[in-house]
Amino acid sequence: MTPDGQVLWEKQLTEHWPGGHPDCIPKYSFHMGCPASVFRGAERDWIIYNEAGWPYLIDSDGQMHYAFAWQKEAAQVRIAGIETRPDDYGYGYHVVVDDIDEDGQEEIIVHDRQGAWIFGQQQ
Repeated sequence: MTPDGQVLWEKQLTEHWPGGHPDCIPKYSFHMGCPASVFRGAERDWIIYNEAGWPYLIDSDGQMHYAFAWQKEAAQVRIAGIETRPDDYGYGYHVVVDDIDEDGQEEIIVHDRQGAWIFGQQQ
């Protein structure tokens, strides 16, 4: 949307499960309340979309620009003994953007209940 509320584009973004869609969740059922983060890249700002599978960058037109390298350790299976709703990010991925090493450039932390993967900018 523009600052005055005019819609620039609206669409449902693509699910992205490079390791395969987990059997424990329905297709396109995520509603985690924080489906996107802003990443301030060296050249421009990006939106990181993480509502439907493994996160990826979209441009200002809502097009997938870059998919983070899939980590086979991130494959999700139902965790025995933990009862959750299908929209719980325990069965999806959450993204945090922060300059965790204090070098002046933000890193992207993708995590779930079992692990975290940190992606940085290329110099």
